[in-house]
Amino acid sequence: MKDRLKWRLWNEATRHKLMINIHHLNCGILSPPGVGSVACHCLLLEEDGHLALVDAGFGLRDIQSPLKRIGQDKIDFYNIRFDARHTAVHQIEDMGFVPAYVRDCIITHLDFDHIGGLDDFPYSTVHVAAEEYASFASGNPRYLHHQLGHRPKLELYEKGACKWFGMEARKLKLPFSTTVYLIPLFGHTKGHCGVAIQQNENWILHVGDAFYLEAELFSEAQKIAEVASKSADDDHQRKLSLKHLMDLLASNKHIKMLSYHEPSFFNLEAELSFKL
Repeated sequence: MKDRLKWRLWNEATRHKLMINIHHLNCGILSPPGVGSVACHCLLLEEDGHLALVDAGFGLRDIQSPLKRIGQDKIDFYNIRFDARHTAVHQIEDMGFVPAYVRDCIITHLDFDHIGGLDDFPYSTVHVAAEEYASFASGNPRYLHHQLGHRPKLELYEKGACKWFGMEARKLKLPFSTTVYLIPLFGHTKGHCGVAIQQNENWILHVGDAFYLEAELFSEAQKIAEVASKSADDDHQRKLSLKHLMDLLASNKHIKMLSYHEPSFFNLEAELSFKL
């Protein structure tokens, strides 16, 4: 709760100068063994009437048909808590927005807990790294390929010459004046990227699953690091990406990082209690 308040104050302190609003959505709760409850932290970007999602969490079809959509093995292993109120489409409606106005979905990677909600936004363009979609299309068994069965429009981003604080960056084609980049953080998957969003002199970097919990930034002796290692397509590359993030965090005070599964931003205990 303290971290969440700190983020809120940081956003409010700069909002009067910003063109973009960033809304934080928890689009699912999982409890992998030995880890405890974690979030599915998506972002809704709002600027001048345009809306874009960063990752999509679980969707309505996941809630309605979890066995068919996700599978018993994943449901049991991750102890997924299915609740329609967590879906991005419901939360966007509750905020007074029209979900059909979400015309862009920026995806860090194509794992099942990040893209289940995409077909709740059938008119959206899906923005993703070319390497990630190539891995998905190759039949990589980590993915649930039917989650793109609604055949969304894809915008794929190849490697380019653009740099962001010394790291490769791929500028996203969005209807925003705000600069938004895909930042390659490969390893967890073959095309995994973070999403960097400019806020004047500051940046928010949503790192996806480049680290699961903030504790990984400060110590390797964490149970979660073992889970991260086992789930990586390329663990050596994952560790290099994590090192880049640690160096970036240590050298630049203008970058705020958040990960998809870090629970401290949300009050998960209250959300779970409410469901009971």
